[in-house]
Amino acid sequence: MTPRKPRQRQNHAGPSHLQQVQASDYDSETLLDISRPPPRTNSDLNLTVLRRYNPSIAEILSIAGSSWVYSFDHESGWDRSGVEGTLFVCQLQSPPVTASEQFGIVVLNRKGLNNLIVDMRDVVKMEVTDSFVILHVSTKGEADGNEEFKPIGLFLPDESTRETNHLLIKACWEKTVETQSEMQAMEDKLENYGDIAFESPSEGAQNTHNGQGRRVSITDLFGGR
Repeated sequence: MTPRKPRQRQNHAGPSHLQQVQASDYDSETLLDISRPPPRTNSDLNLTVLRRYNPSIAEILSIAGSSWVYSFDHESGWDRSGVEGTLFVCQLQSPPVTASEQFGIVVLNRKGLNNLIVDMRDVVKMEVTDSFVILHVSTKGEADGNEEFKPIGLFLPDESTRETNHLLIKACWEKTVETQSEMQAMEDKLENYGDIAFESPSEGAQNTHNGQGRRVSITDLFGGR
């Protein structure tokens, strides 16, 4: 009979013997702190999407989960434009010099690629009814480039948030009109002071002698939109 070979005891490393390998920087031999980025909120995700279409958006003030955009034709009247989706009332980034508040509206179209993006500074008139917000937006004509006024109707099906959003949109537009009036008053006041000359060192003596200068406006100083 062949004698049995003694069993060899195998030592398997248990969980307590396992050590986690930590990543390190090869050059500095410094352990890297690999941690997950903080979770993004719905507001962060919405801002990321909106800034693809309007990079100047700074903050979302209100959201309407559903909205229908209407266009106006002089022959057929109001008709749905085919733009339907979530409506965002947004605050835009303020100009660095004036720091004035700016606002806008974005409707992300779930039925197509054409979104509605409105800067409140382009709205020359607004009407708010029980069911609609009607914006009269200044645009450039495609044929001659002259200024035209395009009526846009906004309908919010959700009655529970309709009035709140209506009031907010109106307040944002009124604030924009107030800011534009203040800017115009500043421009008029500046022009009343007379000509302002910007001189180079070599031209200083000559301009001082003949009093020549260049009239500038607020737009010239701070740039347009």
